[in-house]
Amino acid sequence: MKNIIDDTNIKLLNLACGSKVSAQGNWTNIDFSSPIKGVMEMNILKRLNFPDNSFSVVYSAQFIEHLTLEQAENVLNEVNRVLKPGGVLRLVTPDLEELTNSYLNALKTLKNSKNSFDINKYNWIRIETFDQMVRDYSGGEMKPYIYSVDKQMQSYLNERMGLSLYPVTASINKTQHFNVSCILGLLKKIPKRLFNLTSSLFETKYSKVGRFRQCGEIHRYLHDIYSISNLLSKTGFSAISRVNPYLSKIPDWQTYELDIVDGKVVSPLALYVEAKKPMVP
Repeated sequence: MKNIIDDTNIKLLNLACGSKVSAQGNWTNIDFSSPIKGVMEMNILKRLNFPDNSFSVVYSAQFIEHLTLEQAENVLNEVNRVLKPGGVLRLVTPDLEELTNSYLNALKTLKNSKNSFDINKYNWIRIETFDQMVRDYSGGEMKPYIYSVDKQMQSYLNERMGLSLYPVTASINKTQHFNVSCILGLLKKIPKRLFNLTSSLFETKYSKVGRFRQCGEIHRYLHDIYSISNLLSKTGFSAISRVNPYLSKIPDWQTYELDIVDGKVVSPLALYVEAKKPMVP
């Protein structure tokens, strides 16, 4: 099979990429805002500014959970439009089924045990499931909790969260390119940030919370395999299947080091789903 990264005609779209970009392949990386060089800034919720049938692959990780069902449907309709017939969409998102099962198991264990490790596991699952939906400030409960745990709990978090646990650590890998151009990108945003800082001085507590909850950090929905499959089917996709970090219909997927970096899985327990845009009859 021909290596996909050697074919410049195969165009790939990384949707809401953040700083998670690949050094390999003919990728177009887009997000609402990014300091990373080469990332195209775009209001993804309005429209994808590309012609119909532009891309062979669309990849999006840890994004769809930040959308309402209505927003997700609109975005997926746009993804379908810009995908070529037969093109592959790959989504990575938190898995509500796994989180629910882990929560119930942790709760069941606590009914028969008061071991501190079991208590900590229960507390973490609760935080992992709910914190990004209910928090009123950046980082919520999750950030201070991560940096306060003992070694035993640290090992447990590493098993659950993989490289996604520590954004600072994860930034020192091949999928990140933070350099002078990134710094210049941040500098260009200083005037806007100063304006926001000045404006915030006159905001009430409630308006600050409201503004934060609209900033994109909040989870608006958690999916399981049924809900995501239903959404994909509704927006015109077919051949919907659950995959894993290693498995993909995209040739040579691991070459891109987006889900696996230096042999380590970024999000071990996430929900990985792929679907295709049907071929034209």
